[in-house]
Amino acid sequence: MKARNIESIVSGGLFAVLAASPFAFGSVHPWSYGIESSAIFALFAIVLLKVWKKGRLKITSTLSNYLLPSALLFFTLQAVPLPSSIVYAVSPGRAAIDAASGRHARYESLALYPWAVKQQAFFLAAALLIFLLTINLVRRKEQVERFQATLYITGLILAGLALIQRVSAGEPSFLPFINRNHFAGYMELLVPMTVSALAYNLGRLRKKESAKETLLQAVSSSTGSKIIFLLFLAVIFSACIVLTYSRGGMGGMIFSLVVLAALTGRNRNIALASAVCGAAIVFFVFHTDGGMVAGRVERLVNGTAGSAFLREETWNDTASMIKAFPAPGVGLGGFETAFPYFKTNSIQMNFFQPESDYLYVLAEGGIIGLSLAAAFILIFFYETWGRFRLRKDPFAKSVYAGAAAGLSALLVHGLVDTSLHMPSILFTCSALLGLAYVSVSVRFRYPTDGERDKYIRAKSLSLAGFPAKAAIAACITLALAASAAALSSAAADLTYRFGLNLKSRLALSGTASRRDYEELRGEFNAACVLDPFCAEYEFERGRAEEWLADYCAAKEYLERGLNGRSREYYTAALESYDESLHLNPYSSFGHLLKGRLLARGFGRMGGQERQYEAALRLNPTSEFIQAQVRHLKERLAYSPGAVQ
Repeated sequence: MKARNIESIVSGGLFAVLAASPFAFGSVHPWSYGIESSAIFALFAIVLLKVWKKGRLKITSTLSNYLLPSALLFFTLQAVPLPSSIVYAVSPGRAAIDAASGRHARYESLALYPWAVKQQAFFLAAALLIFLLTINLVRRKEQVERFQATLYITGLILAGLALIQRVSAGEPSFLPFINRNHFAGYMELLVPMTVSALAYNLGRLRKKESAKETLLQAVSSSTGSKIIFLLFLAVIFSACIVLTYSRGGMGGMIFSLVVLAALTGRNRNIALASAVCGAAIVFFVFHTDGGMVAGRVERLVNGTAGSAFLREETWNDTASMIKAFPAPGVGLGGFETAFPYFKTNSIQMNFFQPESDYLYVLAEGGIIGLSLAAAFILIFFYETWGRFRLRKDPFAKSVYAGAAAGLSALLVHGLVDTSLHMPSILFTCSALLGLAYVSVSVRFRYPTDGERDKYIRAKSLSLAGFPAKAAIAACITLALAASAAALSSAAADLTYRFGLNLKSRLALSGTASRRDYEELRGEFNAACVLDPFCAEYEFERGRAEEWLADYCAAKEYLERGLNGRSREYYTAALESYDESLHLNPYSSFGHLLKGRLLARGFGRMGGQERQYEAALRLNPTSEFIQAQVRHLKERLAYSPGAVQ
């Protein structure tokens, strides 16, 4: 296969992941980011396979290359068992938690929940790989424009779904994300990118003698069509952020436009594009639901916002957690496990995150995790800022400015929310930063003398020897193994969710059979086989086995009750029915049998009526039960004295 074809496959795979990730509920569930991470690892393996066949490695020389192995080493350090004395020394809070839970082991991991470390490591490693693949594969202006077009179309579809939700349901817009703040975070990446591209295309219009001629040129030319389309996108994206009523989202968007204006200096086109978008947003929003937006901003200013008090309490409790786990944190994905030990408020709910990206990183990664995250951002600006200032290409400057402004929006929004911890947002941000890196580093056209020495230089290494080939083969094997593990984890989560769905149906069904309970056990058992280290899967499998055992025992008691009723041992039969319903309270058949026994053996027609109504509640679609209840009510209407 030719090198160009391999690059096309990898680029197409990246496009597919970026386009699909927002629609899978923001890729917040393990099945969604597991599939996407598996695809990224597979694409990385394809690139390594091309390197192995050519016998030469050509890689972009950047300090970011060292972050991936550093991050993997840190993830491994969190998950592997270590002597408990070392763990308690670096994490004082771990000793207190183990003592409170009665857990004492010779070896412990730094992470409270090692399985969650693996899950979180999948999409964090995939995000780093998206950045590295982008800066190593994108070399032409057309590729950058394809990336942008993919995000434009994805954002437009998301905006359409959100506006449909707003118009049809009258709710804040955030479909298909599960949280309006996360939807606003995704749109914050697209607004500055769109405004920057709009300003670039405005600069491409040739100035005419009159405004009328300039307008006619804008309408008739291809550049003018792009301007109209980008203006439409900028207005729609910005309006969607405001209609989420997310105060952090609105603040991040405004800050990103300020950063965009600062990066582009005295570019009048940026000011014009921002002014037009702002005017359109003000007109659109305050003619639809301006009172709601103004009310949320006013409550925040006055300090009467209920979410602000909850956030403050959560932040204080998270700060206590960080003090107890200063260096390594509680482990990736371990916030939900550790937070109950530090929670001081009386609200009965699970806290999945601390409402701040910075506290999230500190809580789960400690000082080491925060240092790695800060190192990535600092390395990016250290290696690109000088090149950006020397670039003369307006297209390259617009790409860089849009991506940097989008990152600034997320950093501001991250003060009060956890948008950067959403895989879809993190994947998109990594791709945009990769495009920004490429835009100021690659010769889209012949450079001027002031730029020539600032372009990227790729290292080319020969892999002719056996050790080098073996190392690349080992990396390919590792990438494929990671891809298979991520896919297996995604399949396990899907199977687990199917099992939960079946469990809820059985709980509401009064006609469940042994085959249904065996199917339930099979779903959870399959999840445990696909991902054997998840405590939730093991717990649900144990519950399913208990349900199956209870069903079998309840069925046996029902048979005893039927036998006792046939021999007119009514008291023993009633005890058997009670024991059966205790083991399996969702059996409509058991309620029917008990009702008949109460009427026949004890003359308690009222008790029969209550049992029949319970059976009908469990199985409301059964025509047989409906007929039995109707017939009983007719009998009671003619003999009211029989009701007991």
